[in-house]
Amino acid sequence: EKKSPGEILKETSERAAEMLPPTMMRHWTLWPAVHTLNFYYSPLHHRVLVQNMVLVGWSGYLSHLNNGGLMTPKEEVEETIALKRRETEAIQRILTTKHLHAHTSTHTEIKVKS
Repeated sequence: EKKSPGEILKETSERAAEMLPPTMMRHWTLWPAVHTLNFYYSPLHHRVLVQNMVLVGWSGYLSHLNNGGLMTPKEEVEETIALKRRETEAIQRILTTKHLHAHTSTHTEIKVKS
């Protein structure tokens, strides 16, 4: 299904609005610590190198998020519901199979005894 530019823009802006708060919380957790440790422990001539090394990892993490590496809170709830539904269906199939097997075994024993 080909989407119109308007639909793509709407989906993108909705995803960005949903992912921005948790991403910024992670950003504010990482970067102040990096800068504090960097300025305190790194010599002046290594500070840019340290920041760039962390930035490579951070960029990889953001790329991972953008390519579906982590779910939005809404997607996580939907996935959890779907997973629980599949688990429940699997348990019901197992119980139904055991019940049918037990029922069949009882009839087989009766037939053999007759």
